[in-house]
Amino acid sequence: MRQMNTAVNKDERKFSLAMLLLTIVTCLGHSKFMVEYMNATVFAMNYRRGISTRGFMGWILDVVCFLFGEDLYCYKTVFVISTVGYIIYLAVLWYIAKKFYRSFDDMGYAMAFVLVVAPFFIDMFLTHEGYGRTDMYLLALSVVAGYAVLRGKWMILCVICPVTAILIHEGYVFDYYNIVIACLLYKCVFNGEKKKSVYIAWLCISIVAALTAFVWIYFFSKTVLPISDEIFAGIVNDAELLAAPGQEVHIESLRAYVLGEDLTESELTYMADARVAFLLFVVMFIPVIKKTWEFIKAVYNESDNKKTVIILCLGSLSTLPLFIRKCDYGRWMFALISYYIVMMCLLVIADNKVVKKVFNEQAMKIARDRWQALFYAVYFMLFIPFQTVYMDNICRNIMLVINGLIQGSYF
Repeated sequence: MRQMNTAVNKDERKFSLAMLLLTIVTCLGHSKFMVEYMNATVFAMNYRRGISTRGFMGWILDVVCFLFGEDLYCYKTVFVISTVGYIIYLAVLWYIAKKFYRSFDDMGYAMAFVLVVAPFFIDMFLTHEGYGRTDMYLLALSVVAGYAVLRGKWMILCVICPVTAILIHEGYVFDYYNIVIACLLYKCVFNGEKKKSVYIAWLCISIVAALTAFVWIYFFSKTVLPISDEIFAGIVNDAELLAAPGQEVHIESLRAYVLGEDLTESELTYMADARVAFLLFVVMFIPVIKKTWEFIKAVYNESDNKKTVIILCLGSLSTLPLFIRKCDYGRWMFALISYYIVMMCLLVIADNKVVKKVFNEQAMKIARDRWQALFYAVYFMLFIPFQTVYMDNICRNIMLVINGLIQGSYF
């Protein structure tokens, strides 16, 4: 027994070291270490007039300045807060990765999977457009809430985390709230009658709280808390103070966030490019999509409760309104893929026998052919980091060539 514990501890140390090295190399190799203008602009909005759209990060900045001095109202503080936020985001993912890894007797496949998938999550918020982007808080809050639900402890987090996320960015209800809802639905189905009613109650409370926060932020806060030209000018001035050296304020986003102006017309060009790039991505990503489908199909065939499998898989459809209405296809695709990866990991941690069995079988099938294993590892990493409008650098570069040919700049 002692020898076995020693072997497990040794494997865990190897896993931790591999994760640490992977994180350090990825951060040093890819990060721009700058909060660009759009992400810094978010900090100019706050709760000085009342709870309004996307004011949470500005409120955090105000709290820091209140505690440590108004001279901290500058870009350096924005950078520090964003960096600390990124470290917390990584800590949450690392914790879940270790829980996932420990859930298997044979840890080799789990370790290989985590090391292949980890750069997908690490890279996303290191890029020039992604550093400091609030999406990382939204995902981290959903992972924390989902984990709490499946553990059956600290259930209040399924209310606190979504409401906090909506205060950060109201789009949370479409891209990451599905993780929390899926975990609650799972517990409602796979519990005895007595506990089932408890989880149904928490599901209702979570949805009501989230919808209340969303409706207030999205529909009423701008009318109940009207913005005068003077107030808007002050927000723009704050945004200029908080911008990185050499960067301008993104006025369009401020007018959209603060005044509620519709950006659809100005986003049409980006949306056209994003949709073409999305189709390119889907075609090029077919091998990974095929493997994902095989996994889902195997879970469906093995499961006794097939309706639940279908419902959990359909949870990703909450992102559909974003794909229809908005142009940041890279962000939506990241959220969609994250849903499936996070849900699989959380269900494994929750000791779902079917998901664990299928994971082992699928991993074993890939591992038998080392060339196939290498193919999937390299292929998956080719398409990261995801970006904002474009899915990845490959699709972006192809789109630049296509646009160049259409506009005649290559002739």
